[in-house]
Amino acid sequence: MTDADGLSGTPPGDPGRPAGGRIGDSDGGVSHRLLVRCRTGAAVLGIIGAAFLLIAAIRSWGMVSAGLALVAMGLLAGGVLLAVRARIWSVLADSALPPVAGADAIVGAPRALSPGAPHAPLKRKLGAMVVPIHRYAGPQPGGGALIVHARADATALAADDEVEIWQAGPRGVQGEPNGLGPEPEKTSASGRFVIRRTRDGTVFLATSRLADTW
Repeated sequence: MTDADGLSGTPPGDPGRPAGGRIGDSDGGVSHRLLVRCRTGAAVLGIIGAAFLLIAAIRSWGMVSAGLALVAMGLLAGGVLLAVRARIWSVLADSALPPVAGADAIVGAPRALSPGAPHAPLKRKLGAMVVPIHRYAGPQPGGGALIVHARADATALAADDEVEIWQAGPRGVQGEPNGLGPEPEKTSASGRFVIRRTRDGTVFLATSRLADTW
């Protein structure tokens, strides 16, 4: 059944929904890949930033030292941001889909986020897709389109797939579709999302933030 807010009323015992289990075990390796990528980036930026800061500290203070210190602070700040993002992906991977049904939606034809040149020597193996998405009622996720991270098994959303969608936050998947409520003054919802395809229960991770595709 469907309630007045446009949210699916699928009961917790629906056999099409993964029961319990971690999202990290059913998202096609996406959360693990993003977690490792963010942790690696945070470590690299932290090491380089600390090295620049040490060089600035042992030099006589001047324009060069000041420049090195500014660069170091920028690198360290970037490392902290990536560490925070890694923490978010870690929490999401350890979360389970809530018993509360997600917002009902339908997706359109996906297109590559970065198609790349046809004869480029290097091609990204797992490229994200931009997927149009229409929620039947209420604010639209990503304003009508989301960037869906590629699963390692190459399973992908297709045009006219019906899905459920939940918003994810620092504490994992929201028990209620936070940010996807029926508020008439809100036209879109941004952030990170978990999508479950209705016909087979396949789980996808998506975002409205281009920086999350790093």
